[in-house]
Amino acid sequence: MSLRIKALDGLRGFAALSVFLSHSGFEAEKVFPLPIANLFYRLFQVGPNSVQILFVLCGFFMALLYANIDSAWKFLRKRYTRIFPVFIVVCLFLTLVQAFGINFYLQIPLLIIIALAYSTGWKLYRKYTFLNKIGWYLFGVFLSLQFLLVFISSLFSSRLFLKSFIDHLYLFLSNITLTTSFAKYYSNLSSVFWSLLPEVIFYLLFPIAVIPIIKLSKRNSIWINILIIIAFIKIIFDLDKAALANHTLLDFYFSRGVGFVVGVVVGTLYKNRGLLWNKIKIIFENKYIGILVLVALLAVQWADNLFSNSSNYHTINLYYLISSVVIGIVIIAAIIPNNIVSNIFSNKILTYIGMVSYSFYLTHLSCVEIVAKIIDPYITYIKSSAWVEIISLIITTTISLSVATILYWSVEYLYFAGKNNNLIKAVSLKKVLINPRWQIARPIFISFFLILLISIIYLGSFTPTLQVVNHINNPLSINSFKPNKLLADNIKMPFRASKPNLATITVQMYYGGDAYLTAHQNEKTPAILTFRLLDEQNNLLFESQRSAFNIEGEPYFPFGFPIINDSKNKKYNVELELIGGSNNDQVFLDPNPIKLVSGYTISRNELLHKPYLFLLTVLFL
Repeated sequence: MSLRIKALDGLRGFAALSVFLSHSGFEAEKVFPLPIANLFYRLFQVGPNSVQILFVLCGFFMALLYANIDSAWKFLRKRYTRIFPVFIVVCLFLTLVQAFGINFYLQIPLLIIIALAYSTGWKLYRKYTFLNKIGWYLFGVFLSLQFLLVFISSLFSSRLFLKSFIDHLYLFLSNITLTTSFAKYYSNLSSVFWSLLPEVIFYLLFPIAVIPIIKLSKRNSIWINILIIIAFIKIIFDLDKAALANHTLLDFYFSRGVGFVVGVVVGTLYKNRGLLWNKIKIIFENKYIGILVLVALLAVQWADNLFSNSSNYHTINLYYLISSVVIGIVIIAAIIPNNIVSNIFSNKILTYIGMVSYSFYLTHLSCVEIVAKIIDPYITYIKSSAWVEIISLIITTTISLSVATILYWSVEYLYFAGKNNNLIKAVSLKKVLINPRWQIARPIFISFFLILLISIIYLGSFTPTLQVVNHINNPLSINSFKPNKLLADNIKMPFRASKPNLATITVQMYYGGDAYLTAHQNEKTPAILTFRLLDEQNNLLFESQRSAFNIEGEPYFPFGFPIINDSKNKKYNVELELIGGSNNDQVFLDPNPIKLVSGYTISRNELLHKPYLFLLTVLFL
């Protein structure tokens, strides 16, 4: 029996794409002026219930593939090996970004480097067969770490550590072990990680609670099995009700467990393929039934906006139960070949997205944020809001799927290769370079790295003789909940210079009007942005002024001044003031914290003797 069912790959791809669209920030009403067209798009922009599709599919495949297992430990090791490697890669990437403030245009290359490093390590591990035993030790250590972190977190009611390195290390460990629910002052690195905890709990319960029920179902009548299913659902809903009194248990999302139950039921029916399945198959071969199934799926997707955010947990539980049953019916229809449901979800694009869906799901939020920062400076040059939305969506989708593809082949695929015992043999660099495939791919790789280099130089306003340091500021005058308008009140930002030869200050800000209209059509004098550099005693060291509209298109605007040679370890204050500002001629600073970057000149002689300074500057700009 094939491990992949094409139409179910497509259904998984549909769910992942729907989650992506719900997070993409795409404003359909700007593109689709007709309400009915906007409504139709909303049916494909549903996050919460699309995750429920993934839960039902998970239950289905567990019942189909693992109903007869020899060892619970082997089963758990397989499932952990499947889901955690790429998850750890993504968590490490997000932790490094948060810890070091790595700039947006270097984040995707960083993620790719981490994935390739994992791939190289895995291939070395597979090359030396005596290392295979280490896999069991790693699994045991990881499982022990999960329980240890739960125990440690339950002992403390305040933040555990003060030192930054240990703090970020604990954040990383609590995320990769899915124990942030127990760590009161540590949260998920990404908001999509919430769905992994219910899935892992299902894996832990599957050998001890689900498999025995599956085996018993073969001996029981259909009515007894229906009563057992109802009892399971009742237990899940009771657990969900009990979780309302415990903040930690809320993150377990017990009510979503009905998706796994429905998936297991459908998977068991399909695996056994008895008399009941044959009757169901005859019904679903009718083309009109397929149309009704699609309508039912779209109906529960549409209902997500009505019920998933309801304050009444009974309503939410009932909605996800009905939704799970409908998804289970969709799976049945998709399995049966040559009907409308199977044909739609066997679409090549959907099945491809389904193949890379896990990496796509884990990384799409980061890609959405990165692309938004990349294209933000150019939005002002596109006059049509509809085209802004369309171009943004195309770029975001392309980059998100590209990153997911790289992660799938460099990390996820290794799991399937390992299952088939495809040991990786060492290949010489010479053989790789003369390979015809490399001859085709070489221009693509060269072009990619050239574009990357140009992007680094352009987007970072980078010069090889300038070393930079990030400073995070939380001035009291900044509103924490919305961008601060820099009008008549000046804003002061303190920082300590960490190196000699202070030469530039760069502040993250953007212009709140239209530069062309301000410069050419406004009758009033344009607003003036004043920059002041003060020493620790607030003595003025340097002052410069420019028209505020000059910062348009520069999200990180640089202010230059005469080099201060003895700046190391000295405190300074940066003061910004807008003179003559108005609602259409103003400057915005991002909400807390404000990102301020200090730049220091490096002599060419020093750069030649210490070339690593170039790399450090690029990485932490």
